[in-house]
Amino acid sequence: MRTASIPVLFALLLLPTVTGAQQAPTGAPASVEGGTATPTPTPRPRDPFLPAAPEGKADPFAGEAAPTGPKEEPATPAWTGPRNLVWVNAAGAGFGNYAMEYQRVLHPRLALVLSPSLRTLSREVVPGRDVTITGLNVQAGVAVYVPWQAPRGLNLALTGGFMRLEGKDQFSRTAVTWSLKATVGYRHVFPFGLSLEFNAGYFHLPETTLGPLSFETSSVVNGGPVVELGLGWAF
Repeated sequence: MRTASIPVLFALLLLPTVTGAQQAPTGAPASVEGGTATPTPTPRPRDPFLPAAPEGKADPFAGEAAPTGPKEEPATPAWTGPRNLVWVNAAGAGFGNYAMEYQRVLHPRLALVLSPSLRTLSREVVPGRDVTITGLNVQAGVAVYVPWQAPRGLNLALTGGFMRLEGKDQFSRTAVTWSLKATVGYRHVFPFGLSLEFNAGYFHLPETTLGPLSFETSSVVNGGPVVELGLGWAF
């Protein structure tokens, strides 16, 4: 009886050790640092929709950063239209209004205007005697074009200058005054250079008296509406 009790005693002493070794933790393996168990990080699954670079080739977009700084505006397309225009008022010649105009395009929407004109009016006021009024006018200004590029299409022109007036009957009288002209018009330029246009507006001239031109006559000159039918050439 005494001999058989020794193995039983050793078995009872080893039982707690074996039982503790058989209790394994579930889940992820743990590592021990400083006596504290820390779970090992599990790798995140790869996004199935993210394309991978071909094997043996580097990612072509690796190392590229998003563009920074202000966004550059697209460059304005080069303008290749005619830069010069000369036209005459074909409709005014029948009414004693001889006018021509030169335009120099400074910008696709803006042109410099130079406009000389000669106006004559002769009327019989006293039987057997005509009163003649002559006006030499020189103006300069600008023309604005929208929405097409100068010198084509719809335009608004504003010019100003000086006018020399002369009245003749039995006597001759002269005067110098200022003038303004504003017109709205449309011009069509053919591919080979010919231009046709129609303008309407107002010519302002301060009321000016020329006289006396005789013992019976004098003259008063002022402005009025303007209608122009232009024929010209663009180059």
